[in-house]
Amino acid sequence: MPIARSAALPGFARPTGRLVLSRFAYLRRLPDGADESCVLESPMAPFRLILHRASAGAFVTALATSRTAQQAALLAGLSTGEGEALAGLLAGGGFLDAGQGAEAPLWDFHDLLFHARSRPGRHDYPTGGVFAHQDVPQLPAVSGPGAREEGEGIDLPVPDWDTVVARDPALSEVLEGRRSVRSYAETPVTLDQLAELLYRVARVRRVIPGDPADPHGYDGVERPYPAGGATGELEVYLSVVKCVGLEPGVYRYDAAAHRLRPRPFQHPGEEAAFGELVTAAWRATACTVDPQVLLTVTSRFGRLSWKYSQIAYALTLKHVGVLYQTLYLVATAMGLAPCGLGSGDTDAAARALGLDWTAESSVGEFLIGSRPAGVPRTAHGFADVVEAARGGEGFGENF
Repeated sequence: MPIARSAALPGFARPTGRLVLSRFAYLRRLPDGADESCVLESPMAPFRLILHRASAGAFVTALATSRTAQQAALLAGLSTGEGEALAGLLAGGGFLDAGQGAEAPLWDFHDLLFHARSRPGRHDYPTGGVFAHQDVPQLPAVSGPGAREEGEGIDLPVPDWDTVVARDPALSEVLEGRRSVRSYAETPVTLDQLAELLYRVARVRRVIPGDPADPHGYDGVERPYPAGGATGELEVYLSVVKCVGLEPGVYRYDAAAHRLRPRPFQHPGEEAAFGELVTAAWRATACTVDPQVLLTVTSRFGRLSWKYSQIAYALTLKHVGVLYQTLYLVATAMGLAPCGLGSGDTDAAARALGLDWTAESSVGEFLIGSRPAGVPRTAHGFADVVEAARGGEGFGENF
């Protein structure tokens, strides 16, 4: 069946020669199918093929290796005519590798599928705020204490607004001075500095009550950075190695109370995972600096997927992006050393932080430390390549 506006099935033909399945095609069972039906899809194909017989699925899997339609039919227990007809559907629907570099060589399977499925145009699934899970209780707007958290935690000082406004450079200076800093001062970052950073970047400004009478109503969360649907699904955890006024270990930032909640290690495996996170962060900086504080950003996925279909994970990554930029700008304005990391270990983070990765998982990592005196925190004036590029200097004829 067609699933995209661009779908146009060419005249039916029975392909000859050897055939092989597209590396982007995938076969899965129907979520509510009681029979043996399964569905074949591909981000490269504007069609969906529903296979009602196990032998049809066997034919498709036989083409994971280059074969003729007749050979695949024999393996699947189909007649030659049935195999040739099914091969024609696969070819016309865009499920076979056409060869000649037509298989988008620069795309990984999961990236292309993610891109095609998280935006309209290449599929026909309900997309956006469709509330597909409205019968499931919504997760709370603000995360409660975790199993490893003890006591009331550590109340953090609230920065003084007038002091911040008087001290901060102009936004343009901060934007132009923003860079990843992979070196630290001898004296580590302080607890007061972390408190100000977290307050200005990640605190809960307010919870917006939903309408109890509305089946689609839910409590929204307002923070300093923007988020689609005010879902507030992101959480921040601190893996502290060196910080003046704070013991090493793992902490969760309680964004509603502006408080750090310690998460003591309960067995050696959790402490070992903490070490893995810190080591991975060190490697991510090309082994240039011993981390002082690693911020791990997690997502409580259910806050998004309860409302949004197809786009929930894409949204949480966009939220991570704006959180990164907010961290960079505030840390730069404060004279700290910020450095966003490109990736992190999902399993190690789950063990170190005490999380079920399918419900709440790491989606971003960010290093914070004390800025060395030799690294300026702001820029005065523009410094870029635009003028040289326009003049054709130093970039080659194809710039």
